[in-house]
Amino acid sequence: MILNNLNYPLDFKFKITTLASDFNISDKNGKPVAYVRQKMFKLKEDVIVFNDETKAKELFRIQANQWIDFNASYSIKDTIGKISVDWPEKECVLFGSPRTMY
Repeated sequence: MILNNLNYPLDFKFKITTLASDFNISDKNGKPVAYVRQKMFKLKEDVIVFNDETKAKELFRIQANQWIDFNASYSIKDTIGKISVDWPEKECVLFGSPRTMY
């Protein structure tokens, strides 16, 4: 995966004024790590992780394998569509309240 050599803790700053779930991630020095965007009201979840807020370079996607399923599994795909990881929903938390991750 592309996110290597991170300086923890990571800081998540959520935007609440947009029609999407999107947030910036920065490291302990304030250096931008990624910009994450998930469109609201989609039947099949699709979260896109970019290198920064300009959205110039897509790093990877997190996609639900089924639509509207409470036991959905997710795939992490790189920019050419290669699946990196598959995991069930109950083992991951994609979004939550703003917090610092240690």
